[in-house]
Amino acid sequence: MAAPKKPQDHKEPESEKPKATDVEGGRSVTFPKLTLTEKGKKIPLSVFVSDDAINDFELLDDLRSLDVDSNAARLPAILRRLISDAQYTIVMDVLRDPNTKRVSIVDGSTFIKDLFGAINPN
Repeated sequence: MAAPKKPQDHKEPESEKPKATDVEGGRSVTFPKLTLTEKGKKIPLSVFVSDDAINDFELLDDLRSLDVDSNAARLPAILRRLISDAQYTIVMDVLRDPNTKRVSIVDGSTFIKDLFGAINPN
């Protein structure tokens, strides 16, 4: 009989986790499991989060609303505060289900959770 799996057995491999790199003016976050096609090649999705976006007083209110009020409707606004409009469009296109043409709440919220996890891993 096989031994039961431990919780750490279900962890995502480090190579598949989003990774933040400090760059001038902010952080570049790469998502290895999310790809876009550029010139016929699949490349990992990367977004830039400026230091100013993290140091945004109004972002705190959106985060409070999400946490205290359990208001998931703030998630798109939170993402829009963190990345540019052009990047937001690209992220939505990458997350969009090809059949329904919609971005699921699970996929969108997972992206934001992973983004925060990468820019603030502690």
